[in-house]
Amino acid sequence: MIKTNFLIVMTLMLTGCAGLLTSNQNINEFYTLNAIPDYSGNDENKNIAASIMVQSASVSKGLEGNKIMLMHSQQRLDYYANARWSSPLSAMVQTSVIESFENSHVLGRVGGDYSGMRADYALTLEIQDFQAEYQEENQPPIIHIKLVGKLVHFPERTLAASFTVETFQQADENELADIVRAFDKAFAGTQDLLIEETLDYLTKP
Repeated sequence: MIKTNFLIVMTLMLTGCAGLLTSNQNINEFYTLNAIPDYSGNDENKNIAASIMVQSASVSKGLEGNKIMLMHSQQRLDYYANARWSSPLSAMVQTSVIESFENSHVLGRVGGDYSGMRADYALTLEIQDFQAEYQEENQPPIIHIKLVGKLVHFPERTLAASFTVETFQQADENELADIVRAFDKAFAGTQDLLIEETLDYLTKP
């Protein structure tokens, strides 16, 4: 089981009402999500010599910044009051994906676009969905995460492959701690699929 890493500034008592979790205090509670500790695929995909530079993720409109977003049943975006991701979503996703690739031990080298590394491929990410979705107000939401990945081959800078990975995860309760745990499980599944799609291309004959 993936353990959610809670980075907490101050513990707040938060309760669910109409999908939007609120508090009568103005202090934010900060959360971060985990990289996966190991890739779940088979060992045949390990020890690939290719190196990948993971670029900063682009984010669909409405998901920018570090607010923890939700979508009401009327397809209206909102956010959880007094709770934030520990860093902007694009940075949190990039950092976690890099760490997940490192933990998988499948590539020769992996780093970020800030590292100045020379890589065989760049992996660009577009975050299209990263929100808790409410089918009914006051009921536990479903976490929906969707990423579009593109592998760009260097030095030609040609598109080598593109793929979409998407996961859904039901929260156990309509409480912030349960919702963040569901985000963590969903994101773990998304990262596992992302690694799988990347390796499928790199291991093609």
